[in-house]
Amino acid sequence: MDRIVLLIASASVPVTGLLFTLIGVPFFKEGVEFYLPVFTLVVGPECAGWRSSIAIIIISLLAGHLFLKRFSNKLILVSVAIPLIIIKNGVRIVLLYLIAYYIDERFIEGGFLHRSVGYGMFCVVLALMGLLLWFLEKQEARKTHEV
Repeated sequence: MDRIVLLIASASVPVTGLLFTLIGVPFFKEGVEFYLPVFTLVVGPECAGWRSSIAIIIISLLAGHLFLKRFSNKLILVSVAIPLIIIKNGVRIVLLYLIAYYIDERFIEGGFLHRSVGYGMFCVVLALMGLLLWFLEKQEARKTHEV
């Protein structure tokens, strides 16, 4: 489990850097540390959002098994979940930094408001996965009627 958490956190680092660059936040990165205006942000294992990440993978496996017939579509569903998880974590890290920078530094320290950003990101990824599932299911139904 530690390897998975470390992998998710490590994969989130380049996404976080890209997002900071896209929105114009100046930073210097060294390893997993981002030196940003006002404070330094370290992307550690606790930034992996591993519970929600595992939940998304399990939900995609279960949904694929229940609603999709073709193995290739099941594989697509699970395969798309992995980059979405990594992007979700990068967006979450950047959002927490922006909230801490512009509103209150205590957001970055933890607590309910810190976790709320994670809950929101989980719901966004779940909705995207639901749309993909719907699309794949409709595609299968259309191919079944064509034959």
